[in-house]
Amino acid sequence: EAFYARLAHILDEDHVDADYVLRSSLVWDSLSVLAIVSFVDEACDFPLQVSDLQGLQTAGQLLNLLNSRGPVHQASREA
Repeated sequence: EAFYARLAHILDEDHVDADYVLRSSLVWDSLSVLAIVSFVDEACDFPLQVSDLQGLQTAGQLLNLLNSRGPVHQASREA
């Protein structure tokens, strides 16, 4: 899925799926969090706050949160 491919790119991982633990990435830091927030801003019709990421454990939980707020589009767009 394009959403997970884009997250993999942001997190400098070969593969990200629904079970991927976000904080397991070696590059999980404030810059990667801001990159995810920016990506969501481009891919969704609503803003994501950094605080929204605090309670999330997996990439699947992030996608579920986004889907609950509205459509996710342009997910494969490169930064």
